[in-house]
Amino acid sequence: MLRAVAAEGSIAAAGRALRYTRSAVSQQLSALETEAGTALVERQFPKLEIRLIAATDETSADALLRDQLDMAIVSRFGAPQPRPRSGLREWDLGHDALRLCVPAGHRLAEADQCTMPDLRGEAWIVCPASTLGRLVLAMCVSAGFQPDLAASVDDIGTAVGLVGIGWGVTIAPQRTPAGSGMPVARIPIAGVSTARHSILMVRDGEHLLPWIAAAITAVRAVSARRWGAPAPDQGPAREAGSGLLA
Repeated sequence: MLRAVAAEGSIAAAGRALRYTRSAVSQQLSALETEAGTALVERQFPKLEIRLIAATDETSADALLRDQLDMAIVSRFGAPQPRPRSGLREWDLGHDALRLCVPAGHRLAEADQCTMPDLRGEAWIVCPASTLGRLVLAMCVSAGFQPDLAASVDDIGTAVGLVGIGWGVTIAPQRTPAGSGMPVARIPIAGVSTARHSILMVRDGEHLLPWIAAAITAVRAVSARRWGAPAPDQGPAREAGSGLLA
């Protein structure tokens, strides 16, 4: 467990890697520290409390600027903005391509790729109020058909979860988890090169506060290991502009 904490960067992350609860890892580390007679883990800012708040990509920047959030991780589709919004600072954590998501056993589940016209007549699960949902609907119309909506949902994780239980199909970034735990096949779409960029945002200037800087460093370090994004000491932050929010 101690090796996992060192490798993953936190007790919570070590618990996820080892499939233990956070409290189980913490208790075992406390027992090990008692046995060793010394502290083995030094916490950053032991009183820092992290809360996660779900909000939309479209409202996250305003929530930051109104001081309702300290940090946000949002999705952007397509090329990064050339001039991000004033008053914020951001880092690109990594990107992944859009994929057609179908349940196991679907006629396209074993396909190397598909085209949008191939998807005429499918039951669709979309997030119509989101940027991605509007993009998916436009892709269907451009392919010459109106999608048959089996479900309208509020977030893409729910959409992929419904795909897993056979409710329909959707288009989602490659790394979107299937919340249902059921297998989901992810298939490249010919002619679709749009990528989702995951963007970390904070208020400009507050990235210099020690506790905010520690949180930024932790998020970027995890991204560097899992996405191949620049490590925390590489690449300057851009002065910014515009989910899961922290």
